[in-house]
Amino acid sequence: MTIVLGGVAVLAASSALVSQTLRCADMSEDALIEVAVSEFISRPNMGYLRVPPQELEAVRLGYEPYESVEEFREVNPNCCVVSDVGLEGYRLSYFEQLRTSFQAFVLIDYVVKSDVGNGTEFFPGATVMSTVSSCGNVIDLF
Repeated sequence: MTIVLGGVAVLAASSALVSQTLRCADMSEDALIEVAVSEFISRPNMGYLRVPPQELEAVRLGYEPYESVEEFREVNPNCCVVSDVGLEGYRLSYFEQLRTSFQAFVLIDYVVKSDVGNGTEFFPGATVMSTVSSCGNVIDLF
């Protein structure tokens, strides 16, 4: 609904939207990180790698997924930063924050596990951004 006040259009949220947004309490930083990492490791791909092009194929072929959030956090102890600003200064509009029950971005810096012939080795992955709601859901922005 749009309300015009003094010639300025103001976007007003419906009561249903506001009540939906207010239904969940904010989560702790550890809980936000657990949700984001759990979603990240459940994907069937390894993310983006920061390795020389000549090593890329071998790393992809030997890829070893993480078995659990605990294993991921053990290998990547300082992996995550909880922030209200995403990668490259990305911010959600106020309306998007309300609509999605946005609580925070979780920036995940990690290593990829791969066996390229000498046992498990670790290769740097690119930092990824996860958007988490106060209801514990990962928000798909795209």
